[in-house]
Amino acid sequence: MLHACPIRASLAFMALLLLTAGCGPLAPGGEETRFRSGGDLVAMGALVEVPESVDGDVMAAGRDVRFTGQAGGTVLGLGAVQSFGGTVDGSLRAAGGDILVTGLTRGNATLLAAEVVVDGDAEIGLNAYLLGGRVEHRGSVGGHLRIAARDVVIDGPVAGDVDVIARSLSVGPSARIEGNLTYRAREGEATIDPAASIGGEVSGVTVPEPSRVFGFLVGAARVAAFLLAGSLLLLLSPPLRRAAGQLDERALPALGLGLLWLVAIPVMAAAVFVTVIGIPAAVIAAVLYFIALYLAPVLPGLWLGRSLLDSPGAPPTPSVRAFLLGGMVVAVAMLLPWIGLPVRLLVIALGFGSVVLAVRAGLSAAADRG
Repeated sequence: MLHACPIRASLAFMALLLLTAGCGPLAPGGEETRFRSGGDLVAMGALVEVPESVDGDVMAAGRDVRFTGQAGGTVLGLGAVQSFGGTVDGSLRAAGGDILVTGLTRGNATLLAAEVVVDGDAEIGLNAYLLGGRVEHRGSVGGHLRIAARDVVIDGPVAGDVDVIARSLSVGPSARIEGNLTYRAREGEATIDPAASIGGEVSGVTVPEPSRVFGFLVGAARVAAFLLAGSLLLLLSPPLRRAAGQLDERALPALGLGLLWLVAIPVMAAAVFVTVIGIPAAVIAAVLYFIALYLAPVLPGLWLGRSLLDSPGAPPTPSVRAFLLGGMVVAVAMLLPWIGLPVRLLVIALGFGSVVLAVRAGLSAAADRG
């Protein structure tokens, strides 16, 4: 929970994000900006460092976030790379690309990132909720540990139960689980070191590797569904067709803005969710966010198709035709092993960023006409 006035603190953080994203501190290379409300601290910029003691909550957003101080309330983090080595008297909540925790959190820890590492020196007083592509937990947890990730490593003490959903799970020799261990993983990809100590019951479900034929059919169905949804979206929304044009000359700014908004939206929704009055809005935002995640690659697909099909001096290729080619390339690339995840992140960020740039251009044009 937020420390002083939860509604005011959450809304202040959301407002500051909305006002500055893409045109100030959150823009690539932006200077750090700090905003204080009572005992709370909001810090934003390309590099955000919080080494001091803060009586209330700390809310930090940037490409690189480093918290080494002490917070009397909750710490809320947003950024591509984040490290938390200080002391948090409340709860720690963070979302981003890479998250490293080495300090003390007396409350709960909720972490969402491509890679989450809870170091051996880290202490979490209550429960830990870890979600990501790869999760490595070597610290200590005073309550329960819940993990959902592709690859999971557990090699530290946990006072409560451990629940894991993963493709692969490795329980190391330093694991000391006082409660039950429940897991779901791929067949042959769950290992428990004989030196690990588990006080409760161990119950695991192993899922066999899907057959290649089944995987091919599922992949083909996903590609066809994406092409159909993207074609309908482009037919029904002319502004989105124009938004793809932002990638012609501003691909890098679009990528930077897209990455920021990709993690900013769930963090803002979480900040509002902790206030009872904001739960309906947070739920609606979450639903729209996941729809946007699915449809965001449509714009890079359209842009790629136009790049491949358009000829200098010739009329532009119809949007749907261009998307069917570019979308096919994008959709197949997202399904490939090893490169599928980074490609998906890249095209989703480009899609988000191109929409942000198009909205900013429209607002600037409207202001000029006014």
